[in-house]
Amino acid sequence: MTEYLESFRGTVKAWECDHVEHFTVAYYFKSAAAAQLRLLHELGVHAFDEDFPVTTHIYTRFLKELRKGDTYFINSGVIDIKPDALVLGHRIVNADSGEECTLI
Repeated sequence: MTEYLESFRGTVKAWECDHVEHFTVAYYFKSAAAAQLRLLHELGVHAFDEDFPVTTHIYTRFLKELRKGDTYFINSGVIDIKPDALVLGHRIVNADSGEECTLI
């Protein structure tokens, strides 16, 4: 990925955390799903299109934890275009520290 689109920005809310105030995995993926819809929209693919792409594989690497109150953003881009697949990537970044937290 060379060009990124800031596709999501948010803050970790208390109810999105486990008992030790870590952002739960479900909410990482909820944010990534919203980022993916935004990226696809920017690429001209819309949710109600007949040929809307289907997610078949998700590879995730958790690098750093987000905690309650952290602000973050997601940069998204196209990694590869194949005849039968579109490979997208998302980087979740802690907005305060600039550190990458998760790669999807």
